[in-house]
Amino acid sequence: TTLFRSAVDLIHNLDTNTKTYQMLSAEEVDLGTAIRTKTAPTATFVTAPSVTNPISMIGGRSVLMGYPGWAFSYGLDSASREGQIRSLYANPALPTSAEYLVIGPAELGYHVPSTDFSSHWVLWDQHGAYKIYRRL
Repeated sequence: TTLFRSAVDLIHNLDTNTKTYQMLSAEEVDLGTAIRTKTAPTATFVTAPSVTNPISMIGGRSVLMGYPGWAFSYGLDSASREGQIRSLYANPALPTSAEYLVIGPAELGYHVPSTDFSSHWVLWDQHGAYKIYRRL
């Protein structure tokens, strides 16, 4: 019976018509594509830590911090970097090596305050719910 159950499970998992996993929306794919074509390969972005980040996944650009679980799995302390990111969103005048700052659904869910970024960042591009600022 174990062999039969394994075969049924295997067939079920091979059936692509019953499984759909969406990692990114069409808007996020467009954002990542725009980032890839409009920014230098060495550009760094401030984003909310996320496992599905269009900036790094599609755009191929560096972010200050990806998914915190990855850092943890390598024995790294991600708390200080996460604190730095929260501080940058709360006080955009703070120094950073990042050239771009992203405000999108993940960042709003990350409790980004409604701060005026215009004194240190300029709105560089917008894709639907995403605003990308460039450091002045």
